[in-house]
Amino acid sequence: MNIRTATMEDAEAIALLHAESWRSAYRGMFKEEFLDRYVVEDRKDIWHQRFAAPQNNQIVLVAEEDPELCGFACAFGNEDKNGVY
Repeated sequence: MNIRTATMEDAEAIALLHAESWRSAYRGMFKEEFLDRYVVEDRKDIWHQRFAAPQNNQIVLVAEEDPELCGFACAFGNEDKNGVY
C-alpha cells in the first residue's frame, strides 16, 4: 500500500469512495433517494471544490493499492483566532 498527498486528479476516485462510505454508514439516516441517486454527484462537487480552492489548513491523503485508490483522509488544522487553550 502506498500513501501519498492527493491531487486534483484523485478527486473523482475520492468522491466515489466517499459516496460508498456514506451509503454504508448513513443508510437509514439519510433519504434513500439521496444515497441512491444524488450522493455521488454531491461528493464529486465537494471534492472538486476542495481541490480547486484548497484551504491553507487542509491536507488530503490517499491510500492506493495496485494502483487503485482504496482509502483517503482529509483534515483541517485548527485556526482558532484566540489560540488553543
